[in-house]
Parts: sequence; C-alpha cells; structure tokens
Amino acid sequence: MTKPDRRRREIAPLDALSLGHRHARLERALLDELNLLIRDELSDPALIDVAVHSVNLSPDLHVARVHFHLPVEATPQQSRAAHLALERATGFLRSGLASALDLKRTPSLKFVHAPGVGQDEEADAWWK
Repeated sequence: MTKPDRRRREIAPLDALSLGHRHARLERALLDELNLLIRDELSDPALIDVAVHSVNLSPDLHVARVHFHLPVEATPQQSRAAHLALERATGFLRSGLASALDLKRTPSLKFVHAPGVGQDEEADAWWK
C-alpha cells in the first residue's frame, strides 16, 4: 500500500453524506416493504397495531435497524410482546424482502421500539 492510497482513505471516510441517494432509496424501499409484510402477511396478534417508522441501513448494507412504534395507549407489556414477535418473524420478513427486492444480500434486521408521544421511554428500555 502506497502513501497516496493510505492518505486517500483517511481523507474520505464513509459517512452519511457520502452514502448517496441509492442508500436512501434502499432504506425507503425496505420501509415500504416491511410495512406491507407486517400488515398483510403476519397474523401474530401482538403485531396488529405495529407500524414501521423508519429503517436505518449500515454503510455496508449488512444490517438494517428497523424502528417500529405502537399506539400511544400501548402498555410496556404490549411493546415487549411486539418486539419479541418481530424477532420471531425476522426470518419470514427477510425472505419476503429478498423476494420483493433484488439485492445481492438481504440485510439482517434489528428491531428498535420508537416510543410514541406520551409513552415512558424508561418502561420500553428493557432491551437496550
């Protein structure tokens, strides 16, 4: 490795600004497809009111952090049950994403509860 190559890597790190429009477009496609799969394909009663709020992809596109929310009146037990149900359905969701989107590799899914307005965040911090 020559000095110019090393210097180029130090100057241009992979950050959110350099990810580009493809990254944002892929996050949006994952968000839309996950909402469709959860709403139409999953029959778990714990996931009735679950909606995906946002998807954050890692820069290498290997991990997707999925932020979901429940209605404001949901209890901590309901949010815990929804989180566990989503983790159980991860394989099904990944296979649905793989068939719907043409990707080299389907990202692994990590679910994060994004509490709604008026919910106590400490009650939902049991998995952090």
